[in-house]
Amino acid sequence: AEELEQFDTLTKEKKTDESYQFILKILESKKEPEVYWRAAQATRNYAMCQKSKEDQNKLLYEGLSYADEGLKLDADNIGCNKFYAIFLDLTGRIEGISKRIENSYKVREHLEKALAGKTDDPISLHSLGVWHYEVADLSWTSRVLAKTFFKAPPTSDYKTAHKYFEEAEQYSPGFYSSNLVYLGKCYMHSKMYKEAKECFEKVSNFGDEAQDDIDSKAEAKKLIKKC
Repeated sequence: AEELEQFDTLTKEKKTDESYQFILKILESKKEPEVYWRAAQATRNYAMCQKSKEDQNKLLYEGLSYADEGLKLDADNIGCNKFYAIFLDLTGRIEGISKRIENSYKVREHLEKALAGKTDDPISLHSLGVWHYEVADLSWTSRVLAKTFFKAPPTSDYKTAHKYFEEAEQYSPGFYSSNLVYLGKCYMHSKMYKEAKECFEKVSNFGDEAQDDIDSKAEAKKLIKKC
């Protein structure tokens, strides 16, 4: 327990390399769900700091395997469900739109399971918001493609997505640049441009260490011109 607390502190302090190496060392002797989901979390954070796309992608599959191993030991583990869903979507992005659509219900199922166990978790709320936003945002061709996988393809709307992003922000204000970008985009869909602009302006306060922060800042800079 003391080791895991030490890992959690390293993660909060954004010591990405150190936390990744530290949890893998623990995993050598403790193959438990609580260790596996933390290994998945550390691997995701470490992946986002890689400059090489190839290294990043390799780490995303590694992270998926940790969450998967944890679920084999405890199918109800909150952290393992959360990170399995996150990695399933991230690896689906690598494999293309067909794979993401194929994985979509499974991603939502694991996120809802994680959220049921911890209703105030901003990462689960954000990830579920992304799921609803991107399903609402599917192009016509993607919807046609979805029909090849499901009798009833996934459906949602921006209002549902907005609710999750807003709730995540309420529980942990400014916790993640991507949540602010998505929240801003939801405001734009509702023609609430002042609120959208405020979200995009906050994104500029994030650093340039992680790839997702770099991407969020670039997107916010582009979108703010439309507000």
